[in-house]
Amino acid sequence: MADRVRVGLIGAGRIGRGHARALAGQVPDARLVVVADVVGAAAESVAAEVGAPRWSADPAMVTADPEIDAVVICASTNSHAGLIAAAAEAGKAVFCEKPIALDLESTDAAIAAVERAGVPFQIGFQRRFDPAYVKAKALIESGALGRVEHIRETMRDPAPPPRAYLEVCGGLYRDMVVLQTSNEPAVAVTHRIPRPRRGHWSRGVRILRDPGDVRMSVHDRRDDETCAET
Repeated sequence: MADRVRVGLIGAGRIGRGHARALAGQVPDARLVVVADVVGAAAESVAAEVGAPRWSADPAMVTADPEIDAVVICASTNSHAGLIAAAAEAGKAVFCEKPIALDLESTDAAIAAVERAGVPFQIGFQRRFDPAYVKAKALIESGALGRVEHIRETMRDPAPPPRAYLEVCGGLYRDMVVLQTSNEPAVAVTHRIPRPRRGHWSRGVRILRDPGDVRMSVHDRRDDETCAET
């Protein structure tokens, strides 16, 4: 199809590989034309698996390529803001894994670049589209559950990501808990990080209370035991 959106993927780790599979096999209006990763072997492997015609060890070539219509960013968190700005300034639609950046200043700069360019932009808050979450939200808003006073959210990674990723992802809250926070401001937040045990990469509890006085506790953990505990 001549009108398919030509997509360049940046980041060929475990998240990038998942997006590559989806783009290649589940999005009929998209065509994955290149996979890029600073680890060239990873980009080559993903491109070969999904049938992408090109791969590169230079992510900048994706944002600079005039033949690419949209960029999917799955690289390490510390590179998100710069890649978002570069893709937007090149006039490309941008989908980026969460979060936008590790600090507010970089986040604002990336958003400003998108607004100046006027390109489509989306962050990968996939939980907002998961059927179970959509149904729970509808039940709460309809009043079918009565007055909701406490919501408990538990999330476990199926396995720890590579150490190199953990060192630049910003920690458990920026990388995982961001999925469960909403656009509404929390009026109270407390954190509890249990004493680390052997094999645990990161563990924590965040407790939020929103303006409607609904208490929410978010329990997240990454370790070698998560498969057994999920």
